Amino acid sequence: AELPVEAWVDASELTLESIQTASKDWSGEYFQMPPAYSAKKVDGQKAYAIARKGGEINLKPAPICVSRYDIHSIEHRIVDGHNVCDAHVTIACTKGTYIRALARDLGKTLAVGGHLIQLQRTVNGPFELSACKSMEEILEVIHGLPPLAVDL
Repeated sequence: AELPVEAWVDASELTLESIQTASKDWSGEYFQMPPAYSAKKVDGQKAYAIARKGGEINLKPAPICVSRYDIHSIEHRIVDGHNVCDAHVTIACTKGTYIRALARDLGKTLAVGGHLIQLQRTVNGPFELSACKSMEEILEVIHGLPPLAVDL
């Protein structure tokens, strides 16, 4: 996170069902407000650079579409003596969607705040993580190739 925690809110009462219901508010087509700490340009400067200097940022909401916002499971735990709730989600969305902003907005809807702990992009355009090879697999293939003789 870019900033320290501003306030702690007890999230012990959150349920999987309440989070699933709240996520519906952030599905479909709508205009999303980008986070202040984003690479969006404001008067030729990146918003995060302005935010880090304490400057005023006037970002405009951008059109997005969240076609899938699935809450799979939740886990309650204690962090620094405070009850928090982690949600494990899958999101399918259009280019330009800020996942950190989805977490922020869902947290606002639930009145507990929200941020990301982990993000894994599984699809980007025509590329799918499930079809990717690990570095070890690539090196194994390279090392299995016959030596290449080159006349100098």
